Amino acid sequence: GVAWLLGASGRIVRVNLETQAWDAIGPLPEGSGEILSIAPYGEDTAWFAGTTQDSPTRGLLMRLDAAGNQRSWRRYSVHSLEQRLLSGTAYARDKAWVAGERSLLHVTAQRTSIEAEASSVTAEDLPGFSAFDADIAWALGRTGTVLRTDNGGLEWQRTAGSVPAAVA
Repeated sequence: GVAWLLGASGRIVRVNLETQAWDAIGPLPEGSGEILSIAPYGEDTAWFAGTTQDSPTRGLLMRLDAAGNQRSWRRYSVHSLEQRLLSGTAYARDKAWVAGERSLLHVTAQRTSIEAEASSVTAEDLPGFSAFDADIAWALGRTGTVLRTDNGGLEWQRTAGSVPAAVA
């Protein structure tokens, strides 16, 4: 397996956990923006969510395919998204969930655009997010609220209780 790391100034590194070989992927392509989250899928693909360089309140979503020494970046337009993307998780090479400020996106990548179904579920930012597949996902709000869907984001339920402030 591999681990993906996102460091200072947007530096991206991938490490092979068996051989402990490091692969410096590098920063984002020039002019992209700021990455706030990385969502790996397998050894060669990762999704990146954050903000665009031209507008710090507009969401940025990119996917990197990094097989061997080849690097292929794809930037996806999210025209209707006037918010930063805070976190995400990938469950297929071309499908991911992305959490932003007060909404969640279920994303299916096309060539250069995405189909995104947004769910406005809470009045707080959602910096923590994890998905099992296209149907089951969990979101953690900045104040400890925990949300869950088991139907692809059509409905979100608040779980009983909340996460301690030290975790949120």
